[in-house]
Amino acid sequence: MFESNARPYTSTNAAESRPVNKTPFDYGAVRAVNVEDENSDLNALDNYWDNSWDKGGKIDIADDNGSEPVYRDVAFSALFVMHLLAMLFLGIFYGSWTIDVGRHKDEEEENELIPDDSLSMSTDLVIFLGVPCSAVSFFLTFIVTSFYTPKHATFVVTSSLVLSVASIILICLLLCTMFPFWYTILSSFTMVAVTVYYVMILWKFIPFAATNLAMSIKGISSNCGIYFIAIVFSTFPFIWTFFTLYVANGSLNSEKMIKPCEEDDPDCAVQYKSGGSEVILWGILLLSLISLYWTCTVMSNIIQVTVAGVMGTWCFNKTNASTCCSPAVTSSLHRSITFSFGSICFGSLFGAIVTAFRILTSIAHNQDRNDDNNCSLEDGILVCIIECILSSIKDPIEYFNRWTYVYVGIYGHSYIKSGKGVIELFRARGWTLIATYDLVSYTLNFIAVQISICSGLAGVAIIALGYIYAPTPMAFCIGFIFGFFISSAMMNVIKKATNTLIVCYADSPAMLEENHPELAQEIAKAWISAFPDCRVILEKEPIIAVSV
Repeated sequence: MFESNARPYTSTNAAESRPVNKTPFDYGAVRAVNVEDENSDLNALDNYWDNSWDKGGKIDIADDNGSEPVYRDVAFSALFVMHLLAMLFLGIFYGSWTIDVGRHKDEEEENELIPDDSLSMSTDLVIFLGVPCSAVSFFLTFIVTSFYTPKHATFVVTSSLVLSVASIILICLLLCTMFPFWYTILSSFTMVAVTVYYVMILWKFIPFAATNLAMSIKGISSNCGIYFIAIVFSTFPFIWTFFTLYVANGSLNSEKMIKPCEEDDPDCAVQYKSGGSEVILWGILLLSLISLYWTCTVMSNIIQVTVAGVMGTWCFNKTNASTCCSPAVTSSLHRSITFSFGSICFGSLFGAIVTAFRILTSIAHNQDRNDDNNCSLEDGILVCIIECILSSIKDPIEYFNRWTYVYVGIYGHSYIKSGKGVIELFRARGWTLIATYDLVSYTLNFIAVQISICSGLAGVAIIALGYIYAPTPMAFCIGFIFGFFISSAMMNVIKKATNTLIVCYADSPAMLEENHPELAQEIAKAWISAFPDCRVILEKEPIIAVSV
């Protein structure tokens, strides 16, 4: 057994102390020092800690052996870039929004692009409704999370749980009133019972969730520039979705894929050629889905890695993470899109492939079910089994990546090594159940919905003031959608920061206590109350982390 009450350190095995090389190394937020044994004088290594990892704006990153910075998982970053270039090539030469092959002239006229008046109206709605509602959502989210929630975190978490139960009960009562059937009453009662049981399980974790939420918000609010980065990278998936649809539509409706109509057949509809073109059709769908989900997931994980770097810096070296656009924000973003970009592409590819195959299997299943010539029972069962397997694989991959990218952002390891580090850390510390009770995410989602409702009401107010004309329900929906996008992007930053905080505290509670003594004391008490088996000994001063 060994103790640390001075500086954080990383051992080759968190579960036991054994001689390792005493070599300091840097990556982003963390400077880790391996110690030889429990009697090592860590104070003698203070000179390593006095120097900032960010020296004059130059990012000082090294691998485990203290060598120069290296790019992780380069092959996957190269593959991702080549895939983007291929999609751009297809978009330039094959992309299209119209179906003009195999149709008659009168059908082509009906398939013209959207009139200019409709485009002008859509632009006005975005400018005069979407932008103001987005601004309202941003400021409300920032005020609620930065000023109110940290001071009343316990009340916010508790009220979210209570209001969620009340909302479910209200919805079930409305359903039973509108559809007074026995199965409606039974399903409503079951829904309420499950919700109440879920809340009862989570109730004892309220102090744990509230403390983590407050501490994460304080760290992110000190580096609020990360919010703008998150919003920008959250916008890109929408753009890529439209571009993917543009490429897929043009490729699927090319002359090689469409069967032309006969001149004397007025009822002719667009049909795809049989034979090899059908294989090409499914291939285009599969590759388009992989491209779509891979790119969107990469953008999301860039945010995760950047937030992990920022939050890790705030936990371990707060002097470099104390302003809106601090060195922690800029350097973490730089690392995410350079040194760690390959690791991000590596992990994102697995989830994208599984998701693409799952959707493609679902499409094939629905097509066979709606086809006049139904497939055999054996084929239907096989498709269902494959769909269930793919669905069961998707969630574990997303869960695993959630924590793996925290390690990538903090320590800069490769994707595989980061995954192993997460598993070993939580297994050795005995805190595996922490990730199961994701109460912080539940609370933040509830807050995001409330802020989105306020944003929708702001859209209704804009209509009432006469700045632009639109039906009231449309104004509310537009305001709600834009508000939910902005609020969710900001809430996701806090969720990712909370995940980072859990890893930082589990790995180096002493360093966290040194930089934020009061907050570390609060989080230690909350964690021990929620998880009595936590291997943390809390004394008056300081917090001592014990690894067995």
